[in-house]
Amino acid sequence: MTQDDTSRDNGVILVNVLVILALTASIVFLMLTSQDRLIARGRLAGNAAQAEALAKAGELSVLIALRRDMKTAPAEDHFAENWASALQQAVELETGRYAVAVTDANSRFDVNRLAIGGLGDIQTLGRLMAALDLPADYATRIAAGIARGGALGSIDQLADLGLPPDAIAALRPHLETLPVAGNVNLNTVGQVFLGVLLNNPAAANRLIRLRDTNGRLTAADLAQMGVLAPPGSGYTSDVWDVVVSAETDGTQVRLTSRLVRFRGPGVRDVVVTSRRFGPEAGEIPGIPAQ
Repeated sequence: MTQDDTSRDNGVILVNVLVILALTASIVFLMLTSQDRLIARGRLAGNAAQAEALAKAGELSVLIALRRDMKTAPAEDHFAENWASALQQAVELETGRYAVAVTDANSRFDVNRLAIGGLGDIQTLGRLMAALDLPADYATRIAAGIARGGALGSIDQLADLGLPPDAIAALRPHLETLPVAGNVNLNTVGQVFLGVLLNNPAAANRLIRLRDTNGRLTAADLAQMGVLAPPGSGYTSDVWDVVVSAETDGTQVRLTSRLVRFRGPGVRDVVVTSRRFGPEAGEIPGIPAQ
């Protein structure tokens, strides 16, 4: 074998060695990358599970508070009560942070009341259409649709009764579909619908100012202003919507729940009737970004 042949063979061997080293390095890199991805995926799953647990803890705090309130103050519900103000505060723990927001579904008019065809409720809905500059026949259309087809599961189903999206958007802050019969809570109702209930926007404005000052309204407050409590109204609530935003190590979740209080002979409890998890975008209310 000549010196040239030996050099050529050595060159081939060197190239093969380099190829093998390159392949080995690539395989090791892929293995490490895959391992890192698995670790990161596992960390995200763990963070999400922990954030969901925090969100459920926030939901449970509302559940317990409403059960306690049913025993200690069953005659009224308003957001000046101690339980309500405490729940609106953000909470930060070693394992993460969460914030709870509670809204009163009884602050809006339950369209499912129309299933029994009460004339007063239809007239109330008609006044709401007038206050929102919507066609008057929407009220009779909704009433007829519910009387014919039964209770609605959500306000979105107004589309099935022929209402356009812009009308549904305008009605959404004032209407609700409740799982249990209930009145509009004068302690939480908005000014527009209070004016509709009273058929007196000026009186509604005065009552809202008084409620803002005192944190609630009473029958004595209405009497002092010469206002009668309208039919379909009251001072208590039984349906609450809860949104809990939770975060653990940068992983955020949002839990949306509906809580219902059942009052009756032998039955007094608060239960979760629906629960939905979803990703949470943006900051958790009340807690500065870290």
